[in-house]
Amino acid sequence: MNPSMDSVIAGSADFVTAISPTVKSHAGAPPRVTADPRQAFTFCADTGGLLVVQYGGPEWLPVVRDLRSLCGSALSVVVAVEPARLGEIAGLQRAGADEIVPWDGRAESVAWAIERALAARPAAPP
Repeated sequence: MNPSMDSVIAGSADFVTAISPTVKSHAGAPPRVTADPRQAFTFCADTGGLLVVQYGGPEWLPVVRDLRSLCGSALSVVVAVEPARLGEIAGLQRAGADEIVPWDGRAESVAWAIERALAARPAAPP
């Protein structure tokens, strides 16, 4: 894994607090933080890396779709979905999220999803 991988966490303060240590350990540096879909897009569009989103609604679908189109496999997208929004998973799958997991306030399922998404990335050329 690239120790200088750019990473972004998008979500509530509680989500960011819970997920930041995992993202930092995988990316090798503290993540950038936002709750705004447009800012998340801006942060990720140039460099790819890792985007971990606490899904807040359909405004995230074009962000995930457009980043997938723009960055391809250079960006891993992990989306945490609260139980009340689990019916929206199909839209996230179509948009191109790498991993979609339920968010119940605990970091474990998101941490495992981050590991799976990063493990599936193509190896960087030497």
